[in-house]
Amino acid sequence: MKRDALITIGIVTYNRIEMLRDAVNSVLNQSFQDYCLIIGNDYPDKPVTLNSLGICDAKGRVKIINHTKNIGERNNMNNLLALSSTEWFIWLADDDLLHVDFLSIAFKIIKKNDDAISVFSNYVSSPIVPKGFDNNVPKYEVLKYNSNTFVEEYIQRKILLIGCYGIMKTRVIKEIGGIPLFGRTFGPYSDTILPVLLSKHGSIVYIDAPLQLLRTHEGSMSAASIDFNEYMEAESDFLCLLTKSLPKDKVGELAFYMSCWFADDEKSVIFRNVNNSIFEKLYLFVGHQVKVGYGRVGLVYWAPYTRYLFLTLAKSLIRKVVNRG
Repeated sequence: MKRDALITIGIVTYNRIEMLRDAVNSVLNQSFQDYCLIIGNDYPDKPVTLNSLGICDAKGRVKIINHTKNIGERNNMNNLLALSSTEWFIWLADDDLLHVDFLSIAFKIIKKNDDAISVFSNYVSSPIVPKGFDNNVPKYEVLKYNSNTFVEEYIQRKILLIGCYGIMKTRVIKEIGGIPLFGRTFGPYSDTILPVLLSKHGSIVYIDAPLQLLRTHEGSMSAASIDFNEYMEAESDFLCLLTKSLPKDKVGELAFYMSCWFADDEKSVIFRNVNNSIFEKLYLFVGHQVKVGYGRVGLVYWAPYTRYLFLTLAKSLIRKVVNRG
């Protein structure tokens, strides 16, 4: 495998060869070619090969790791990071894609910002590849952040990004420890914390253009998960680590905004479970906030926190009733 590349792209996969093929091609077709690609296959029953992907690796830039047992998504991701020897690193899931000019644009920006520790971009979320996703170089704005400003805008979702899809300094992401364990396994928010941790080590650069595609298909966590307890465990662990990473004067406020983020996700998880009545959904939603939220956000934020939760739930219920009508 090429060792003098500038960046390693680590793709994790589990029994999705067709989508994996698309993800791999989105890397091989990059206008920027100074990379190596490592694929970690966590489905032992079907080894991945260059032939099964339909690619020819004449330059020796692709390495495939077929695990002999399922090691789990988090371990798979961290294993790919451990194998990386390049200056920069990025993860990609087997069902998502990079815009053909993502790496090219990112490294042009990196050359002009030598203190940057990571570069993230906006993304488009869709069950299919949008028409024209790769056709043209999009217009974009470059925003550079110090740690505190970045964390505030990120937690308040004024900037949108996928936590593990940033171009990150390999040395720093290894020092951080890669993907943390939230809850029982690699679950919700295990990657969401990474930009916050990275921001403590240098500047974060954000490309305000949709240069990545998050495919929300039936098998994706973002569209299919109904394991509410998994979310509860992950959110609690996230808030514990987040509050340790924030300035003391910002802990309460940003923990509150993160709880608002959680609330939006929880609604989706609850309403995916069609077996629960509306009263059961309400019980889960409010009960969960008491278990996870109130113990973390602090007394001073209980009132606005409660107001937000009930207004959010009320809007969801109204929309549900209107849609049924």
